[in-house]
Amino acid sequence: MTGPVTNDLVHPFPRTEFPNARVLEFDFPGLEIGVAEYQEGPTGCTVFSFGRRASVSIDVRGGSPDVSAAHREVIEAVCFAGGSLYGLEASAGAAAEFFAKRGHSTKWTDIALVSGAILFDYGRRANAIYPDKELGRAAVRAMRPSVTRQPATMPLLNWKTCLTSAWPMTVSRCSGSSKPAIASLIWSRSS
Repeated sequence: MTGPVTNDLVHPFPRTEFPNARVLEFDFPGLEIGVAEYQEGPTGCTVFSFGRRASVSIDVRGGSPDVSAAHREVIEAVCFAGGSLYGLEASAGAAAEFFAKRGHSTKWTDIALVSGAILFDYGRRANAIYPDKELGRAAVRAMRPSVTRQPATMPLLNWKTCLTSAWPMTVSRCSGSSKPAIASLIWSRSS
């Protein structure tokens, strides 16, 4: 085999259970969080689901971040992932899993409004594994309210910054870059 190890070559398996991980407990009604990773990367994604549509404002800055669906004024969930631009596929996977959970309904009000945000996390690893559609789906299936486990090998989220004060939620730190990468999400529930 020549070239880097990729998702297509090794077919990584999503890991969503982290028994020895740090535990984050919070009281944030309606918020569910799901985490999934590929140990082969390591890389992963985290899905925040608000339980219903919420107003959103997006601020993107830092070392190589990007977002999908930045034009939306409301969302139901956001998927934060590594894998640089390729990691945006994880947000499509999250949307696909919500689609399945809704019985594949194509009614206008049932379309899953999922935004995605990515960071470059390749610099310190010698492979090309990225958060793909299956990993995004696995993160949605792993969503839980109130308690979230963050794997120690997945430095994508700085939970203390993220949920100590929930307004705004901030994602920071990128394992593969010396530059800080920050994506902020400020939301309020729609009535």
